Order: sequence, then structure tokens, then C-alpha cells
Amino acid sequence: MSRTRRVFSKDFKSKVVLEALKETETLETLAKKYEISGFTIEHLITVLTFFDNLK
Repeated sequence: MSRTRRVFSKDFKSKVVLEALKETETLETLAKKYEISGFTIEHLITVLTFFDNLK
């Protein structure tokens, strides 16, 4: 039985990253709130801030 890979929209990714950067909630809390892993949130932060610095 194979699992389908979840695809997140740009809006969802940016909403999660902006909330994580505010640091009002822990990554664990945000992970539960958005039903994704804390690692995924860390990865989104790294990727989005890296590409933002290239501009």
C-alpha cells in the first residue's frame, strides 16, 4: 500500500513560515496545528529564507 505525497500550496507554506518566524508558538505546536512535522516547518523556513536572500 503506497502513500500519496502531500503537496502544499504557496499560500499555505508562507502562512506556516510567517507564523514560525513570529516565534509566538513552538514548532511542535505549529506542527500539530497544521498537521505537518516540525522537520517540514524547519525545512520550509530554510528554503524560503535561502531563496529570499538570493534576491
